[in-house]
Amino acid sequence: MGEPVRTCVGCRQVKGQQALVRLAVDAAGSLQVNPRRWYGRTAYVCPSPGCLSRALRKGTLARALRRELGGPELARLRHLVAEAASGCQDETRPLILRVSAAGGL
Repeated sequence: MGEPVRTCVGCRQVKGQQALVRLAVDAAGSLQVNPRRWYGRTAYVCPSPGCLSRALRKGTLARALRRELGGPELARLRHLVAEAASGCQDETRPLILRVSAAGGL
């Protein structure tokens, strides 16, 4: 059996799950980047600032997560995806952004 495949919400390319950055949101509005196990709304994006920008511009990320992203949360998300692109992220621990259900910090 092969590796599971997922589709990037930015470029729509189908890639192996390990090659993409997983974004997840729970009912309380907590956004996690690369969680190990998570139940709730998820989306995958290539570890590329360009794919993240495209997903934000087209609204596909907000649609997949069923919530809007904005302000400081968005800046932090861009930073975390850039870290994932450069391979700096420690994959053993999920990166967490705490936000309210209304989208504020």
